[in-house]
Amino acid sequence: MSFPLLFKLEDIYPKVKDNPYIKLVDKEDYKVLIYTHQDRDTFNNEYDLECRGLVFNKNNFLIRRPFHKFFNIDEKEFTQYNLMHSKCIDDPAHVVLDKLDGSMVTPVWLEGEWKWMTKAGITDVSKKVEAWVKYRPEYLNLAAYLGTSTTCIFEWEDKDEPIVLHHEKNDLKLLAIRDINSGMYVGYNYMRRLAEEREVPVVPNTRDMYDLARIKDREEEEGVVIRYSDGQMVKLKTDWYVKLHRFVNITSSLRNIIHVFITEDIDDVLPKLHPEKRKIMQDLIEDFKYRMAILANAMSDIVTNAKSIFNSKKEFSLNSKLDKLTTFLVFRFWDIEDKEDWDMLDTLYNILEKNYLGSNKKFEDFNNKYLRMKIDGTR
Repeated sequence: MSFPLLFKLEDIYPKVKDNPYIKLVDKEDYKVLIYTHQDRDTFNNEYDLECRGLVFNKNNFLIRRPFHKFFNIDEKEFTQYNLMHSKCIDDPAHVVLDKLDGSMVTPVWLEGEWKWMTKAGITDVSKKVEAWVKYRPEYLNLAAYLGTSTTCIFEWEDKDEPIVLHHEKNDLKLLAIRDINSGMYVGYNYMRRLAEEREVPVVPNTRDMYDLARIKDREEEEGVVIRYSDGQMVKLKTDWYVKLHRFVNITSSLRNIIHVFITEDIDDVLPKLHPEKRKIMQDLIEDFKYRMAILANAMSDIVTNAKSIFNSKKEFSLNSKLDKLTTFLVFRFWDIEDKEDWDMLDTLYNILEKNYLGSNKKFEDFNNKYLRMKIDGTR
């Protein structure tokens, strides 16, 4: 794998500025080039792949180069399992690293001092890391030894604000060292020696390619990253982590959280959550169930009233003044209301899953009309 040679903003910005999903953010003292949305059209070339938080100083010189964008096994044609497995065999210098569940942070030499940044730049998370390393000089000793021509990439694991996995303590582990201009990565073994000489923790390399087939079935861990000697990387997440992450990510859509509740066994998921997130999820789900019960009772009354006025669905459709969404629900309930052993609430859940959870727009229409829920469960 090759990486573009980058020195200044002008080396990359003309090649990505027309991509609607990539944005140059001016932070006054520095600029961040970062993608804002990910779908199949976001990453079309080697320059797009670099836009994961490139940082430029006031003079537009590149001063931070974190990971390039890399993909899951089987996510792209060029990351199919068989191809990646064969490359492991052909590349004896590859490593299989634990995928850590935290936030990427890096030290950046800016205006004559080291500043810590996340992918988006200086944030609340990076400020917390900066305060934490203040009494741990080994981290900046490593960065200073390597100099400003490289980027040390770390993972911050926060015991108070976990992503998914609960951490017993705050920790900062070295993931990679990358040359800012060439984009090449320092070999894992050399990186580990540099870090261990300065007592800096390093991401573990405890797996090999023979573990890959079993990774997806493991629990209590995120997965692995395979790093090849040419710099290519692919990731493989456990099914357990993917399922849990989709549910506990509070910044994800309300639609996704409700979808997990309706379609999966929530009792298996909740015990694994951090207590604070578990409480948030439980409150949101209870609020959702309450609102759906109210809607079910209201729909029962609406259907009963419609049947008392109109003799058939056809007559109802020609004369009803109800809005489009409510008319659709009345149609769905019209023929099944007289069946034995039917339940309005269960039927409503089924209708929501099959007709409204597959689309953000459709779910927003349903939510705005009937539930009026926000991500925190408030009106």
